[in-house]
Amino acid sequence: MSNGNRLTKEQVKMILSMTRDGFSARHIAEVVGCSSRTVVRVRARGEARVMDPELFTPLTQEQKDFARYLLDDGAPYEEVARTLGVSSTTIERHFPGRGWTKRQAAEFTALSKKFRRLEAS
Repeated sequence: MSNGNRLTKEQVKMILSMTRDGFSARHIAEVVGCSSRTVVRVRARGEARVMDPELFTPLTQEQKDFARYLLDDGAPYEEVARTLGVSSTTIERHFPGRGWTKRQAAEFTALSKKFRRLEAS
C-alpha cells in the first residue's frame, strides 16, 4: 500500500469498481497492491453500497456453464470463483445450495494437508 499503509482515493475507487465487476478480494488485492483483508475492509465501510447485486456485471452463459461443470465435479464455491476471477458470492448467488458444508470443507482441508505431507516425503 502507499502513503504509509493508507489507500489512495484512486485505489479505493479501483477496489469498488472491481467489486462491482465481480472480482474476488484476492484478485483485487493483487491488482491494487494491498491485502485481501484491506479489500474486505473497504467493502465493509461506507463504500459497501456498491455491493448492491443490481450493480454487478452478470456472468456470461459460458461462465455459468463452466461454473456448473466445476460445481458438478465437486469444486467448492471459492475454487470456482478463483477460476473465473469473480467473488464466491457471485457464484453462490447463481448456484445456491451447491457449495460445500463446513464439514465437507474441513474434511477436504484435512485430506489436502495429508496429501501434501505425503508428497513431501
